[in-house]
Amino acid sequence: MFEQNKYTNIYYSIIERSRNRILEGYSEKHHVIPQSLGGSNDINNIVKLTAREHFICHLLLTKMVEGSNKSKMYQAAWMMAASTSKTQERHKVNNRTYENLRIKMSNIKKNMTTWNKGITPSEETKQKLRTASLLSLVKKGKMSQKEFEYRSSFPIGVNPPNRKLWKE
Repeated sequence: MFEQNKYTNIYYSIIERSRNRILEGYSEKHHVIPQSLGGSNDINNIVKLTAREHFICHLLLTKMVEGSNKSKMYQAAWMMAASTSKTQERHKVNNRTYENLRIKMSNIKKNMTTWNKGITPSEETKQKLRTASLLSLVKKGKMSQKEFEYRSSFPIGVNPPNRKLWKE
């Protein structure tokens, strides 16, 4: 699965070191074989790392795989570098690492196919999306059931008149 190179050797040395110690204080769980590459939640596939080690392992993973797996690993590393969280400490990246990840992610996104890129959704799909959107407003209390029924009665692409029939 992983290429045999110096990065793979470094990666596995960090993993093995983590299996033979008990971390005091803050730690993060890391999947040795990432879930996006088929790894499981089995206890043998999870190790505890410091925030710094965790980030380094994800950078190493970008150099250990090829093809679409490389994109997955860059996305994981980018999420770690760019995310902010109140519950997780994150390793601060230097400007070169940030730039490298930013460029890689830009290239990955250029080549990504989104669900609607160049594809016109069917009328059935449009209706499902519209219904789901309206129902979420009802659930949040931002729209009444009567208003939902009124708006749903109009075909796709036809905006209901700005009457509030549902508010008798």
